[in-house]
Amino acid sequence: MVTLNGCDIYLGKWNTKASRAEYGRLIGEWLGRRPLPRPGAGKAAKTRSPLYAIRQKCLDCSGGEGSSAAVKFCPCSDCSLWKFRFGVSPDTALRKWPDLMDPANLPSPDEYRDKYAR
Repeated sequence: MVTLNGCDIYLGKWNTKASRAEYGRLIGEWLGRRPLPRPGAGKAAKTRSPLYAIRQKCLDCSGGEGSSAAVKFCPCSDCSLWKFRFGVSPDTALRKWPDLMDPANLPSPDEYRDKYAR
């Protein structure tokens, strides 16, 4: 018995020469009609980029509610993820937000806390 596309197909007595031949013929026919399935395809989780994961970590670290402003003005410039906090490469971020990529332009921790703390 083999199941293809949710249909059970009887191949004959298990592990006989005839059932193995029928299996080979059936699989060859089935593969000829459809693309080869990728390993892990189906209902697996969508693959995300490392930059996306860093962005999500920064959103979580800045309060857990996804405050983009809090990530934008994050005062933790000594964090190894700080330059990746926008979810893009540091070069792209420097072109788009040059002022925000310079730690000297960011609010002090006290200003940050007063402005973005809940």
